[in-house]
Amino acid sequence: MKLEQTIFRAIGNQSSCKPHYLSSFVKTRSHVHPKLYVWGANDENDESIWVTWIRTYRLKNNTVWTANPSTGSWYWRKILRLRGPVLNCIRYEVGPGSERMVWKDPWHPLGVLIHWFPWGPQICGIPIDEKLSVVMQDGEWAWPKILDIEHREITDMLPQIGQMDAVHWTSSIGFTTAEAYRLFNPPGPKVSWFSLLLGPYRIARNNFVLWLAILGRLAILDRPWWQSTDRTCILCTHGEIESHDHLFFRCDFSR
Repeated sequence: MKLEQTIFRAIGNQSSCKPHYLSSFVKTRSHVHPKLYVWGANDENDESIWVTWIRTYRLKNNTVWTANPSTGSWYWRKILRLRGPVLNCIRYEVGPGSERMVWKDPWHPLGVLIHWFPWGPQICGIPIDEKLSVVMQDGEWAWPKILDIEHREITDMLPQIGQMDAVHWTSSIGFTTAEAYRLFNPPGPKVSWFSLLLGPYRIARNNFVLWLAILGRLAILDRPWWQSTDRTCILCTHGEIESHDHLFFRCDFSR
């Protein structure tokens, strides 16, 4: 993770970190994994140690959709910041006697109801930690009559009750790590120079320097953060500013 952050700072553009045959030769993992963790924490069938610990000590009476994003470790906060993109990729199905939370789960077409109707529990008379089963009867919706016009939108858009509680990944092929990577890291345009950096006999260190040079991100004297008053190249006698073009094409010493 620290190496990836260093690279991002060096190139100044995370969109450059795509699969090697697209935008660069570096693959990044820092965007995909947190999204997968959001999916895992939301999966009731996932009994892994990590998910069990999160439910016990982080979520408690909340869901992953209503957890406080300002508490916990930096990585947990990063996971919670990615809830929006993940929510756009999943669909909730509720069954008879659903164990979903009325106000804290995105089972409704509007999303998480407590985000839309902060006073909903008081106005509708349904406690904030209540399960959907309390507004169902014999496999049908049995919501109390809502007098408030604004909150009637809840009952006007109720989804159809299915066979059982489930969370569906909206992709046609279902959830896979590869599919999630492609979804959250869409491919960029194919670059013309990728063949310079790939091959069985390439030296990784040299490839990395060449990659930064192609992107124009080497730490040389023409960079804006360099505070030196004299930016002329110290390797030759041409008196030109030390730039990428100069070092690679005009400097008698370095080229």
